[in-house]
Amino acid sequence: MKQIGIISDNKSFFKKSLIIKELSENYLDCIVDLGTYDDVTEVDFESLGNKAANFINSSENNYCLTLDLSGNGISMFANKHKNINGEVIFNEEVLDEAFRSEIRLFCFTSTLHTENLIAIFHKLITKILA
Repeated sequence: MKQIGIISDNKSFFKKSLIIKELSENYLDCIVDLGTYDDVTEVDFESLGNKAANFINSSENNYCLTLDLSGNGISMFANKHKNINGEVIFNEEVLDEAFRSEIRLFCFTSTLHTENLIAIFHKLITKILA
Protein backbone atom coordinates (compact mmCIF):
# COMPACT_ATOMS: atom_id res chain seq x y z
CA MET A 1 0.00 0.00 0.00
CA LYS A 2 1.33 3.43 -0.89
CA GLN A 3 1.81 5.82 2.01
CA ILE A 4 2.30 9.56 1.80
CA GLY A 5 4.04 11.28 4.67
CA ILE A 6 3.44 14.97 5.26
CA ILE A 7 5.97 16.86 7.35
CA SER A 8 6.42 20.55 8.20
CA ASP A 9 8.45 22.88 10.32
CA ASN A 10 6.75 24.45 13.34
CA LYS A 11 6.06 27.71 11.48
CA SER A 12 4.03 25.79 8.87
CA PHE A 13 2.20 23.60 11.42
CA PHE A 14 -1.22 25.24 11.11
CA LYS A 15 -1.17 25.19 7.32
CA LYS A 16 -0.11 21.52 7.34
CA SER A 17 -2.92 20.72 9.78
CA LEU A 18 -5.51 22.39 7.53
CA ILE A 19 -4.19 20.52 4.50
CA ILE A 20 -4.25 17.15 6.27
CA LYS A 21 -7.77 17.80 7.56
CA GLU A 22 -8.98 18.66 4.05
CA LEU A 23 -7.23 15.71 2.37
CA SER A 24 -8.21 13.17 5.03
CA GLU A 25 -11.76 13.07 3.70
CA ASN A 26 -10.52 11.24 0.61
CA TYR A 27 -7.11 9.85 1.59
CA LEU A 28 -7.27 8.97 5.28
CA ASP A 29 -5.81 5.48 4.75
CA CYS A 30 -2.63 6.64 3.02
CA ILE A 31 -1.68 9.93 4.75
CA VAL A 32 0.86 9.80 7.59
CA ASP A 33 1.47 12.94 9.66
CA LEU A 34 5.23 12.95 10.30
CA GLY A 35 5.24 16.15 12.39
CA THR A 36 5.70 18.70 13.66
CA TYR A 37 2.82 18.41 16.05
CA ASP A 38 2.61 21.99 17.35
CA ASP A 39 3.68 25.49 16.40
CA VAL A 40 5.68 26.16 19.56
CA THR A 41 8.34 23.48 19.72
CA GLU A 42 11.40 24.57 17.76
CA VAL A 43 12.59 21.97 15.27
CA ASP A 44 15.66 21.80 13.11
CA PHE A 45 15.59 21.06 9.41
CA GLU A 46 18.19 18.32 9.73
CA SER A 47 16.00 16.16 11.98
CA LEU A 48 12.94 16.78 9.77
CA GLY A 49 14.94 15.99 6.63
CA ASN A 50 16.23 12.77 8.19
CA LYS A 51 12.70 11.80 9.21
CA ALA A 52 11.37 12.44 5.69
CA ALA A 53 14.22 10.49 4.05
CA ASN A 54 13.91 7.56 6.44
CA PHE A 55 10.17 7.39 5.78
CA ILE A 56 10.72 7.30 2.01
CA ASN A 57 13.53 4.75 2.26
CA SER A 58 11.50 2.44 4.53
CA SER A 59 9.38 1.31 1.55
CA GLU A 60 9.52 1.70 -2.21
CA ASN A 61 5.83 2.67 -1.97
CA ASN A 62 6.40 5.67 0.31
CA TYR A 63 6.38 9.31 -0.75
CA CYS A 64 6.82 12.46 1.32
CA LEU A 65 5.50 16.00 1.00
CA THR A 66 7.34 18.66 2.97
CA LEU A 67 6.19 22.12 3.92
CA ASP A 68 8.42 24.91 5.20
CA LEU A 69 8.83 28.62 4.59
CA SER A 70 11.17 28.38 1.60
CA GLY A 71 10.55 24.80 0.49
CA ASN A 72 14.31 24.24 0.73
CA GLY A 73 14.88 23.76 4.46
CA ILE A 74 13.79 20.16 4.93
CA SER A 75 14.79 19.08 1.43
CA MET A 76 18.41 20.25 1.89
CA PHE A 77 18.97 17.60 4.53
CA ALA A 78 16.72 14.89 3.08
CA ASN A 79 18.59 15.08 -0.24
CA LYS A 80 21.82 14.08 1.53
CA HIS A 81 20.41 10.56 1.98
CA LYS A 82 21.01 7.75 -0.48
CA ASN A 83 18.21 7.26 -3.01
CA ILE A 84 16.57 10.60 -2.14
CA ASN A 85 16.09 13.25 -4.77
CA GLY A 86 13.67 15.97 -3.74
CA GLU A 87 12.20 18.74 -5.82
CA VAL A 88 10.90 22.12 -4.67
CA ILE A 89 7.44 22.57 -6.16
CA PHE A 90 6.27 26.11 -6.94
CA ASN A 91 3.50 25.35 -9.42
CA GLU A 92 1.74 22.53 -11.25
CA GLU A 93 4.18 22.54 -14.18
CA VAL A 94 7.12 21.81 -11.86
CA LEU A 95 4.98 19.19 -10.11
CA ASP A 96 4.25 17.41 -13.39
CA GLU A 97 7.94 17.38 -14.35
CA ALA A 98 8.98 16.10 -10.92
CA PHE A 99 6.39 13.33 -11.06
CA ARG A 100 7.58 12.24 -14.50
CA SER A 101 11.12 12.10 -13.07
CA GLU A 102 9.95 9.57 -10.45
CA ILE A 103 10.70 11.90 -7.54
CA ARG A 104 9.32 10.71 -4.20
CA LEU A 105 10.15 13.81 -2.10
CA PHE A 106 8.04 16.83 -3.00
CA CYS A 107 8.94 20.05 -1.17
CA PHE A 108 6.59 23.01 -0.93
CA THR A 109 6.89 26.56 0.29
CA SER A 110 4.31 27.47 2.92
CA THR A 111 4.04 30.94 1.37
CA LEU A 112 1.64 29.50 -1.24
CA HIS A 113 -2.03 30.05 -0.41
CA THR A 114 -3.57 27.16 1.51
CA GLU A 115 -6.21 26.58 -1.19
CA ASN A 116 -3.50 26.32 -3.85
CA LEU A 117 -1.49 23.90 -1.72
CA ILE A 118 -4.56 21.74 -1.13
CA ALA A 119 -5.26 21.63 -4.88
CA ILE A 120 -1.65 20.75 -5.71
CA PHE A 121 -1.45 18.13 -2.90
CA HIS A 122 -4.74 16.61 -4.09
CA LYS A 123 -3.48 16.41 -7.69
CA LEU A 124 -0.20 14.87 -6.56
CA ILE A 125 -1.80 12.29 -4.26
CA THR A 126 -4.22 11.30 -7.02
CA LYS A 127 -1.24 10.73 -9.36
CA ILE A 128 0.67 8.75 -6.73
CA LEU A 129 -2.27 6.47 -6.00
CA ALA A 130 -3.18 5.92 -9.68
